[in-house]
Amino acid sequence: KDGQHQTVVGVGTQVLLILQNKDEEEEEGTEPTETTEPAEPAEPDVYTTWEGATLVNNDVLIGEGNVKLQEATTGQDISIIDVYGRDSSSDINSTTSVEMSGGKVHSLYGARSTKSIKGTDTVTAVTMSGGIVRMDLYGARSTSGEISNATVTMSGGAVGKCLYGAGSTSGKISNISVAFSAMFSLVRSFNKSNKFFVV
Repeated sequence: KDGQHQTVVGVGTQVLLILQNKDEEEEEGTEPTETTEPAEPAEPDVYTTWEGATLVNNDVLIGEGNVKLQEATTGQDISIIDVYGRDSSSDINSTTSVEMSGGKVHSLYGARSTKSIKGTDTVTAVTMSGGIVRMDLYGARSTSGEISNATVTMSGGAVGKCLYGAGSTSGKISNISVAFSAMFSLVRSFNKSNKFFVV
């Protein structure tokens, strides 16, 4: 406007704004006469705080059986971090609870084990009322063992990719519960091997 036009050039995730006067015709192939420095990278749009878990090697967040995730105005950006309510190479048979009311994480697992995750009562309970899981949410995940009595309850928030009540590569699964509030629609399906309970 007022004798100027604007050209916006993308530089990665930053934006470079170039101002050029219309009456100053540039010869083809010459550099713009006026530029501004690229802006500093934006601050994370969501900070997350947690209770009952430990950040290991700034790579994964591993809980001790009772994990709570909340959004905060300051804190740490863990949007590239996977969260486990409990993580073990042995059988898991003690109750694990994960509550997410805000914040942003990469993937969320109620419990993960290379062996079985089962018990006579609810073993894993994931409750999500807010926040964002950018990729997958699992009530429970095992690479080779049986899974039983896992629950996922969702009344808010968002899951970017898939929500699994439970998933085991080679073990059977049973007594898996996934519940949504009225604002969500629910579609359930099993893959051919019946090893994954998929929402």
